[in-house]
Amino acid sequence: LISVSSSSSTRHNVAENDLNIDEQDALIYPNPAQNFLQIKLPEGRSAQEVSVYNLSGKRVLQQTFSGEDQKIDVSNLKKGHYIIEFITTNGTINSKFVKE
Repeated sequence: LISVSSSSSTRHNVAENDLNIDEQDALIYPNPAQNFLQIKLPEGRSAQEVSVYNLSGKRVLQQTFSGEDQKIDVSNLKKGHYIIEFITTNGTINSKFVKE
């Protein structure tokens, strides 16, 4: 299990296999990333917010999100594995990426 916190005082336990998403749900590239992640959500699904968590469950990045296609600046993150969470109009999408 990976513990994901949505705020500084709340943690969520998520089974690691629950973090996998279908390619039809979201396209995140390049993965691994160095400076930016390009995000492409499927047509008709737009996210209001995106959060990035380290594997300890600490939120390390949060920003508002508009539309289906957007870049996220990850240049200030340390190298490692991260969980990215999108709060969309149709629910939550979670995925993983690597920062180089």
